[in-house]
Amino acid sequence: MTDAAATMNPLAERYAEECLKLSAAAASHVRVLRDVAYGTDPRQRLDIFLPRRTDLRDLPVLLFMHGGAWTHGTKDWCGFMAPPIASLPAIFVSVGYRLIPAVAFPAPVLDCIAALRWIAEHIVEHGGSPHRLFVGGHSAGGQIAALMALRKDWLAQGGLQMDAIKGCFCLATTHNRRMINPAIAPDHVQPEPPDAIAADSPLAMATGATVPFFIAWGGRDDERLERTGRQMIAALTTTGCEVRSLVLPECDHFGVHLNTQHGDDAWVRQVCILMAADRSVQRTGARH
Repeated sequence: MTDAAATMNPLAERYAEECLKLSAAAASHVRVLRDVAYGTDPRQRLDIFLPRRTDLRDLPVLLFMHGGAWTHGTKDWCGFMAPPIASLPAIFVSVGYRLIPAVAFPAPVLDCIAALRWIAEHIVEHGGSPHRLFVGGHSAGGQIAALMALRKDWLAQGGLQMDAIKGCFCLATTHNRRMINPAIAPDHVQPEPPDAIAADSPLAMATGATVPFFIAWGGRDDERLERTGRQMIAALTTTGCEVRSLVLPECDHFGVHLNTQHGDDAWVRQVCILMAADRSVQRTGARH
């Protein structure tokens, strides 16, 4: 058992083990560049999953953040998502970031912004388009994605154009307070009452949204995810921001993510539609 797994409940531990097993198996279906550094910390690494064909250009790119309640998790939990995304065709990137309490908020978000800048500067070398960048995440990773899409000042400080992100996909995410286990990081638990909107939450920043959002959750998940998801949808709709939503009634918090290994998964299908955006993929050279 890893140190991270030792801090998780049994369901979460089984989920983590399944993620690692599925991700190892999925690697044989795509081309993979592992542990690409975007910073100096060992956690500041990317896994880049590419279509098998090498003649594709101008591909959309999805940067995806793992969950783990801000305190644990790894980019290796998300590799199993790559094959159905790569078959669009598109590029799937799973990102590692520093964790609380080793760092304080918003360091994990700023790490992912740094990763996105690396992608914007280098992804053309791998057939991707720096103008077709999408972000997404599961659980805490979804809140990171939302903050990346909403905090245009953080994007600018990170060296990115404020319109760099073309879509944000939040899967099983709370859009309000960070759900940090007080036994792991007592100094990082937000003091507000559970129903109060935290000032640094996506809900508090939704009025400035311009990036299209896709918000999804499972019907058997924690009630906070549905409640804050519906609040976020309402807030985005009020601002005139494009927002789509999906409820997967039979899924719990972990199943909703594990199901994304399948190309016919409803969340995967919608993400592929949004990323395709009626653009033709440019091809060069012969078929491989």
